[in-house]
Amino acid sequence: MSDVALLTRATLRPGLRSHRPLLITIALCVAAILTLNGVVGAGVSRYARSVQYRSALNLIELSSQGQGATRELDDAALRRVAGLSGVTGAYAWFQVDLALSHDADWPDPHVNPGALWGTPLIPGLSPQLLAGNLPAAGLAADEIVLPSSVPGGRLDRLLGKSVTMEFTKVVRPGVGEPAKRVFRVVGIADNTTPGQAGPTPSYLSEQALEDLYASSGAATGAPMFTTAYVRVVDPERVPRVQRELSEQGFAVRSVAEQLRSLGGLFAALRWVSLALVAVLMVFSLLVGGSVGASWVQQRRREIGLLSAIGWSRRRIAAAVFGQVAVLGAGTAVVGVLAGLAGSTLATTLIAGRRLTLLPVDPWGLPSPAAVLVGAFLTPLCIVLGAVRAGWRASRVDPDDALRDLT
Repeated sequence: MSDVALLTRATLRPGLRSHRPLLITIALCVAAILTLNGVVGAGVSRYARSVQYRSALNLIELSSQGQGATRELDDAALRRVAGLSGVTGAYAWFQVDLALSHDADWPDPHVNPGALWGTPLIPGLSPQLLAGNLPAAGLAADEIVLPSSVPGGRLDRLLGKSVTMEFTKVVRPGVGEPAKRVFRVVGIADNTTPGQAGPTPSYLSEQALEDLYASSGAATGAPMFTTAYVRVVDPERVPRVQRELSEQGFAVRSVAEQLRSLGGLFAALRWVSLALVAVLMVFSLLVGGSVGASWVQQRRREIGLLSAIGWSRRRIAAAVFGQVAVLGAGTAVVGVLAGLAGSTLATTLIAGRRLTLLPVDPWGLPSPAAVLVGAFLTPLCIVLGAVRAGWRASRVDPDDALRDLT
């Protein structure tokens, strides 16, 4: 096959020059796919680290407003749920509007951080702490965990300090006044991946949150909740408990199912990446056909001469495929290298910007599967696109091809 290799080498540079725009487009498409895959992978990695996934596998979310819900959630209902077989606890989920009272505690004294929604710590859904530690016995009534990032900057410097939180206290029906309560900051939570608690949640003990809830006038009589979480003794019992709660009239869904799904932006990026793969495959097939047809058309006389001196149809077709395969492999290598660099650069820049809607880990690389798609699927599709051209080349009549040869 050395003669085929020599022919391929001799015709490689003209083929590269005549099809350069198409090959550059394919390389850019490969680079874009790998860059998007790297961003999605870095986002998934960050998302997985932002929740206690293993601990959340045995959690069930209850709702009194979801589809199919016919029961209300109150303290009495949660006590009954906690008594079910296999259930180790039932926790109400609600929030209270809090704010840093003193502008000296704001990262930027000219920018109000806004609401730091008081949120309960649900076992298994505790936030990842960037600083500080959660006490083994849980938060005390005077302790709080603040988010790391708020409008105006970061709150890391408040760790270990006392802060005054302001809320609205109801003094009579329809009338409220500002009230304050002092907490000691024992932790700084990573809030770069917003969840149900919103972009800037703060975390309090159950007792402190219930006191604030009642003071704010939200609880008149027996408090009613829209969401609660049920902790089951092990993940294997989750489906049975879930069915039982559903039969009792609660809208239920497994927290594990929610954690397995990506946020909307990452899901959209993944679909865009898959769409680009489909476009890449189709475009590579078309480019392979174009390169192969051009090679046959420009070298019709050479093909006729090779056929006349005894080259078999298989060798002639191999010469076409060799030309196309080398161009495709070179394009794939360039695209993969550009994609690796693009993924690293994109994730590092995005991570440095600390974007709330697109939290990623820096220095992210695309998955091995994505690299294999770019490195092998691209040249394969280009070669497959040239099958028809190779078949035509192997059937060139030497008499017709050499008729005008002088």
